Amino acid sequence: MRSEGLEIHVAMVSPNRETRKAHAREAPAAAPISPPARSAQQPHAVNGTAVRNRLVLGVGAGYHEAQFRWLGAEYRTRGARLDEYILAMRELWTAPEPRFQGKHVAFSDLVFAPRPARPAGPPIVIGGNSPAALRRAATLADGWHPVGLTPAQFADGMNAIRALSNGRPVEGSLRIRTLVDRTLDAKPGGESATQMSLNGSPAELRARIEEYRTAGVEHLVLYFEADDIETTVRDMRRFAAEVRPAFH
Repeated sequence: MRSEGLEIHVAMVSPNRETRKAHAREAPAAAPISPPARSAQQPHAVNGTAVRNRLVLGVGAGYHEAQFRWLGAEYRTRGARLDEYILAMRELWTAPEPRFQGKHVAFSDLVFAPRPARPAGPPIVIGGNSPAALRRAATLADGWHPVGLTPAQFADGMNAIRALSNGRPVEGSLRIRTLVDRTLDAKPGGESATQMSLNGSPAELRARIEEYRTAGVEHLVLYFEADDIETTVRDMRRFAAEVRPAFH
């Protein structure tokens, strides 16, 4: 989902109170910007109050150096800090007496409350498609969630993750811009990679989604992009009526 000006976990509460089955899949955010205790507490509070056990937490190392500078966070060590943040969050979620000692994160003698709705906390998915992101998804997280890859690129990424995961199950999901009976040029992504879109007629969309499923995409997160709300709603309704039924 997209929010204008609202912190993402605040924005997620209201719409997810109206659903019973849909998973709230947070787009990967730059976790190293915030302290790990805050990153651990906010999503599980939403998980308990609004979406119960349906939250999926997306995290990434971040790529916008100015954003780190604006918030007073170190940019150069963001990858190493994210690795520790993931381990620290799981410790806070699961340990009766949380303790952690790392190079960038250390804590002990604290109380973490309230506890997550899920005993192990929400599943964590990693954004990005750099070698570090693939390694992080394979060894520390529950899933991989890049943006705008082609089916071939996604398959290559999942193959790399499987080679590093030592048999751990890692879920593959993809976020992609979507248009019905319209086209959209590819655009540069956050890691200087070109982001593709899912566009064309309903029949073309169905065929393209089947390619992604064959490539290993288990969950496809659609971002309907248009210059006005009327076109966005029209595309969403046409997709729901003419494309989605083929994948029930």
